[in-house]
Amino acid sequence: TIRLASLEGSIQFLLVCKEFRESFKKSIPNAFEIVTACLNNGQEDLATNALELLIQLVEIAPDTLEPFLDAVLDICLKIASQTSLDDPVRHSCLEIVITLGESKPS
Repeated sequence: TIRLASLEGSIQFLLVCKEFRESFKKSIPNAFEIVTACLNNGQEDLATNALELLIQLVEIAPDTLEPFLDAVLDICLKIASQTSLDDPVRHSCLEIVITLGESKPS
């Protein structure tokens, strides 16, 4: 979909242009709306693709999600606990949670 392609382009851009990461933060809720819209439409493969892009973002710039940390963890854990969903979707949500946990200083 166009929204998924836009998310992919944005994250690829952030990989090389670190100075735009701060301004991208306000787009995080929209990124998770893409995931939920895909799931609501039965497009688990597209939801998995969006989650994998978000995993890349968490790996390179975990602080981007920090303002929305509670909401991100909540949605990821809700999705991961839905046994009706395919494993790749659920595992990708858990990967976001794990990656966020690993990125926090002790």
